[in-house]
Amino acid sequence: MYQDYNAVIKDYLNQGIVERAPCDTIPQGKVFYIPHKAVVREQAESTKLRVVFDASAREDSRSPSLNECLETGPSLQNLLWNVVVRSRMKPIALAGDIKKAFLQVRIREEDRDALRFHWIKDTQTEEVETLRFARVMFGLTQSPFLLGGTIEQHLTSYANQDRKLVEEIRRNLYVDDIISGGYSSNEVKQFKAKAIQIFKEAGFELHKWHSNERELESEDLGETDSEQSYAKQQLGVRPK
Repeated sequence: MYQDYNAVIKDYLNQGIVERAPCDTIPQGKVFYIPHKAVVREQAESTKLRVVFDASAREDSRSPSLNECLETGPSLQNLLWNVVVRSRMKPIALAGDIKKAFLQVRIREEDRDALRFHWIKDTQTEEVETLRFARVMFGLTQSPFLLGGTIEQHLTSYANQDRKLVEEIRRNLYVDDIISGGYSSNEVKQFKAKAIQIFKEAGFELHKWHSNERELESEDLGETDSEQSYAKQQLGVRPK
């Protein structure tokens, strides 16, 4: 268990999702240490062991949790019922989600000490180190707002290139899931390729595709040179 747990933390460090907290300076502003634990899901499609951080934990009954100290922000997400019903009106369904969506949104450096946690650096010496999140973690009360605002800003930057496509994506998003479809395999395939390209430009990866048309479930669809070329051409993206 520890080896798998440690591998997740090390991967976070390597990707820049978390960083080592400065040990030579006194933290400025608000500081919070978040408890965490492992949740194992053997039936999960991809990640079997997930590290869960509890931002709702309290030191005692008189102390507020981190989530109680944060501004939630306005709700930017669509109503799930509306998204699902719209998708059911089309004969060919398509659904996917953004890989590690929250962890792609960066936190300002001055706010990172509110997202500290401890980890065992060395099991032999039992040395404990202090890490902190540099990206938005799942479980913060404001995480949906931060992710939604980031996606909305990115989609708005594409509106002049293909307003109809951007609106289609915007209407069929629910947090980090895109639930859409169409009336022919070719139509949905083109939509998927364009959506992949749009989100890729923002550093997001769409994956875990599901459809009632098996060919649309391929993770490679939209990633081949021909599909990328088509998507970029339609979106007006210049080749590098």
